[in-house]
Amino acid sequence: MSWYVRYLLLNSDEIRESAENPLQLHGISTREDSYSEELMDDEPIYSDDYGPFSLDNNIYENDFFNDLLIVEKKIKELSIAGVLSGKDLDLIKIMSSDPVMYSLSTPLGVGRFSIEDRFNLITNLISKSLGSIFTDEGYVEYLTEKYHLDEKRVKILKEFIANNIKI
Repeated sequence: MSWYVRYLLLNSDEIRESAENPLQLHGISTREDSYSEELMDDEPIYSDDYGPFSLDNNIYENDFFNDLLIVEKKIKELSIAGVLSGKDLDLIKIMSSDPVMYSLSTPLGVGRFSIEDRFNLITNLISKSLGSIFTDEGYVEYLTEKYHLDEKRVKILKEFIANNIKI
């Protein structure tokens, strides 16, 4: 299965926004809003040598954004190879921009369940071709190692993935 690939595609807009302004996402003031009314003497609340939270510093990495780029690259490769059709690419675009839209109208000329089934097939194809953390098993293994999850938490994670497969 491909829960992580679906997650990345269905949340691509939010992932891109967080990559564009990661400091505000985590509640850290940016240079533009780091001045108070009383400190208008051009003295920033923090300076560029403040460490990894500097705006000019490329230390901050967004794993979701990087993984989304990998998925998008794979989609392009599968499209060029003729594995994904134009309708498949349209479906990915529609679902990525507004996953609720498929239930309100079907611009592809098919019903809701057909769209959902096709989207699941597409994301499964992408996850299998990428392997590793892009498959459900690989993602569970990755999180287990990264966060040293015990069996109880792994079971909860697997149940979460299984219960959140539906769009």
